[in-house]
Amino acid sequence: MSTGGLKQDLRRRLRGLGSPMAAMEKRFLAADPSGIFIGLVRSLSSLGENAHGPRRDRGVWMTRDDSRAMLVAEIVPDAFDLERQVVAVKTLREIFEDIRQGNTSMVVTGPPAFAVDTRDVIRADVRLLSILALLAVAAFLFLVFWSGTFLVLVMIPLLIGSLVAIASVILAFGSIHGITLAFGVTLTGVAVDYPIHLVSQIRGGPAQAREHVRQIWPTIRLGVITTLIAYAALIFSDFTGLTQLGLFTVTGLLTAAGVTRWWLPLMIPKGAVFRHGMRRPHNVLERLGKRAPRARTWAALSIIVAAAFIILVDQPIREYSIDSLSPIPADRRQDDRQLRKDLGMWSGGKLLAVVAPAKEQALRKSELIARQLDQLKSTGALRDFELAARFLPSQRTQRQRQLRLPDVDTLRNRFDTAVDGLPFKREAFEPFFRDFSDARSQPPLTMEMLQHTTIGSLLSTMLFQIDGQWVATILLHDVRDPARLDQLTGRDGETQTVYIDLKAMSNAIMYRATDRILRLLAWGGLFIYLVLAVYFRDLRKPLYILIPTGAAVMMATALLLAAGVKLTVFHMVTLLLVIGLGLDYALFFNRLTHSEREWATTFKALWVCAVTTVLVFGMLTLSHTPPLQAVGLTVAMGAALCLVYGAIWSTATPRKRKRKKKWRRKKQPAPG
Repeated sequence: MSTGGLKQDLRRRLRGLGSPMAAMEKRFLAADPSGIFIGLVRSLSSLGENAHGPRRDRGVWMTRDDSRAMLVAEIVPDAFDLERQVVAVKTLREIFEDIRQGNTSMVVTGPPAFAVDTRDVIRADVRLLSILALLAVAAFLFLVFWSGTFLVLVMIPLLIGSLVAIASVILAFGSIHGITLAFGVTLTGVAVDYPIHLVSQIRGGPAQAREHVRQIWPTIRLGVITTLIAYAALIFSDFTGLTQLGLFTVTGLLTAAGVTRWWLPLMIPKGAVFRHGMRRPHNVLERLGKRAPRARTWAALSIIVAAAFIILVDQPIREYSIDSLSPIPADRRQDDRQLRKDLGMWSGGKLLAVVAPAKEQALRKSELIARQLDQLKSTGALRDFELAARFLPSQRTQRQRQLRLPDVDTLRNRFDTAVDGLPFKREAFEPFFRDFSDARSQPPLTMEMLQHTTIGSLLSTMLFQIDGQWVATILLHDVRDPARLDQLTGRDGETQTVYIDLKAMSNAIMYRATDRILRLLAWGGLFIYLVLAVYFRDLRKPLYILIPTGAAVMMATALLLAAGVKLTVFHMVTLLLVIGLGLDYALFFNRLTHSEREWATTFKALWVCAVTTVLVFGMLTLSHTPPLQAVGLTVAMGAALCLVYGAIWSTATPRKRKRKKKWRRKKQPAPG
């Protein structure tokens, strides 16, 4: 408010009246000749006319290469109110279509647009791929068994299992994630195995069905138990989505197995006859299956090669980036990053968080840190920063500023001197002097006063309360020297400052969660071995079930790595399904030594189950959602490997130990 400062401000306003911002300059000139409010608006949006923000052309934001015009729209619905977000995004697109000219197009990015697009894509994928999978499986099973009744019976456990799984997740969590629901489609690959094993052995009506289900139920029950042990690891995951997936799979498979055991035999009509088709392929596969154990040496060598490749491969095996979980295509994420960069908006990457027991303490500490950030900004450590204290200074700062304000008479004298030589009328600025007089005595501004304003909506994201502590965030733009920002962290009495790299923290969380899943899987594998050992009362026979399962998982992992695919959480979850398939196949392969008839029934059920699994999961490779593509490719490949390795290892029973004969001396006849 010095004479020189006022004169400089008035000259800026004069230049502003001749710029594209003339309307705004004219509107606020009389009450704000210093231009403080206009400067605040520019700071608020971080979109001022600078080298980092957009270029203005006739009041329109343009990219630097003039290829796109840009608009920022703020929608009212809450971030979790997806239905209203759908309406908002749809309305925006309808408006564009009404005014569209020529070959212009519109790209909409941001969390609401991504949420809407992701939901639509997943829904479309689930709908289309479910229909294709059901049609493919139905056509294949009809060719194998030549019975419409069989198709209906096979689908009953699947449908009931899926409904119970969905209901259990909704009851436990209140809603079900789209990816969890989409993964429910893959339940088809396992749930249909149980009725296939039952119906493939039926030659008569319900009575014979009940007899057959009693014979194969111990094997099915053991397969369900071991599979559920593997999936139980997901229930204890740190991610809600994975916990939902674990609960969905456990309840779905339990229900499908229970329906197969107790309900399905009662539903088979009297006199139902299931003819067996595709005899020629079955005969060929049967001959190969019986000869499979001869390839055990070559299979062992393949496992050794796969293990060596996994250990020695010169590339990261696991992907810990949070982007690997995103169902948003890479090109859409790239569009979002580019538009944010063109607009000069915060990219959501790095920030400082000031945590204090009171709001005033958080704001005061933020103001102190802002001085240090100004120094770092001048040295090039970062481009810019935003903080709540810029729009809502601390109470202490506001009072200090009030005390530094001159009285109105002194200000008038300075202003009269400053306006000399400029084409402004002194009497036009009376609103400025009235507001200035009020500002000297008005109470300090509070967050509650700004609650229903544009600044208030911004403050709510930069100054908020969590668990009784106030958090003031400082958003950092284009950090070039993270080490110097990290030096600002520390504790000052009750106030703490933390430097946060959101992506690095997210990746660290992914790392810990992935390692937790792997540890749970290791314990699960040990528990599965103990369950099998107790069931068979043999310490070696479980190996004939676990070796082919482990071999299939290892070979599938090696093939993915050889194709340049890094393992994400989705791949690891999918390998759980491969483990479940491998255990199921290996257990039924071990039944083939019971009688020759098992080759005509159980073996046929095994390769039919494998083909249906490959069909279902092969459909997922057609999905537009990257996580679903990863699931489809991994399981389709793993199911085929489970069948091959199961045939090689599990068809032979463990060799029996030869008992050593104990030689005893013949008793000599008693004398006399």
